[in-house]
Amino acid sequence: YMRYMKSSDILFSDITTRNLRGWIDSIRHTKRAKNMYPTLLKTMFNAGLEEYNDYDRNVIRISNRPFEFLHVPRRDTPEKRSVSPDVLRAFFAYQAKSERSRYAQDVLMLSFCLAGMNVADLYELTPDNYREGKICYHRQKTMGRRADSAYIEVTLPDIARDAFERLKVGRHEGRLLNLSTQHAVRVKCTSLVSVAAQRICAAAGLPALTSYSFRHSWATIARNDVGASVDDVALALNHASAHHVTDKYIRKDFRRVDELNAEVLALVFGIQSPCDEPCEE
Repeated sequence: YMRYMKSSDILFSDITTRNLRGWIDSIRHTKRAKNMYPTLLKTMFNAGLEEYNDYDRNVIRISNRPFEFLHVPRRDTPEKRSVSPDVLRAFFAYQAKSERSRYAQDVLMLSFCLAGMNVADLYELTPDNYREGKICYHRQKTMGRRADSAYIEVTLPDIARDAFERLKVGRHEGRLLNLSTQHAVRVKCTSLVSVAAQRICAAAGLPALTSYSFRHSWATIARNDVGASVDDVALALNHASAHHVTDKYIRKDFRRVDELNAEVLALVFGIQSPCDEPCEE
């Protein structure tokens, strides 16, 4: 918005419905920004109204209401990022030549084999998150917005053990894995893993994949190929349940996550079940 207004010194009175419409029109080609950026600006503007206006005493320092009749466009429906089991097998079987590419394969193997766990969550794991062969963690994206703090447990499967052990080498103190050693910033880590994945795909003649493709693929295979219910897929992905009231009565049983994950991995890699014995710390 500052770039559109050509100023970094913007007063509340400078924000008008007319220039907001012009700004939104200038970003109409984007998929998410046309909705997300105006929504965030509206939140900040309303916070200013609450801070500086005293409606009980009729002290109105900010009188304009530019968002009142403003239409904020919807974000575009995200394209499906999932790929077939054949593409996944080819990705992981590809003999990458660079160390960076092999590292990305390890990160994405662990991500996929932990029921599509986000790279951001792998990045933040501490030794306390690994208990009796299970990765027990709170999802970074939603832990602050959910009553259960977005907690989940997933058994580390045998097929991911080698990648798990390699990703522990050279880790920082207080970290379970070495992602923070490789990349100082969590967001940058996710981005660079995706870049490395795309280079592998280009070299192997595969559709372009990002780190999110593996999570989406896990979910699609679980639903369409394995035949899991949408609720079970949501549980494994650590999404908030649509059954908010019912959820208060039921203690979560994460064994269903392991069972479903085993079925997905069996279909993709031809294996039978997650590891029964805890891996060595």
